[in-house]
Amino acid sequence: MADPARTVLVVEDAPQVRGFIARALRLHGYDILEADGAEEALSLCRRHAGSIALFLCNGHLPVITAEQLLPQLLALHPEAKVLAMSGWPKSMAVGNLVAAGTPFIAKPFTIIELVNKVREVIGAEAGS
Repeated sequence: MADPARTVLVVEDAPQVRGFIARALRLHGYDILEADGAEEALSLCRRHAGSIALFLCNGHLPVITAEQLLPQLLALHPEAKVLAMSGWPKSMAVGNLVAAGTPFIAKPFTIIELVNKVREVIGAEAGS
């Protein structure tokens, strides 16, 4: 059974980036749910019976932004924390989210930068 403190939903429309993130986090013991956009993320959240520790979401998705999607995801899994990511400067990518205190990681990032940021957001004891 998956440890809910280690379950991460990765919402990223670029398959290669999503695959890199999923592989990197799996190598560090996280259980990964992968979505290529808002519709798939919402479907996964509705079907997922356990807790989700983190929504790791690209700031710019086709059709909808992270700012529009995340409240819907959090309504389904209010226990989850949020980490926004983007290749755009954070003020342009997810400015309102970051202004509201949402943690952010800029692309490109290394595996170590990603894992460290995920651990920081979820909590060191959950991600160690």
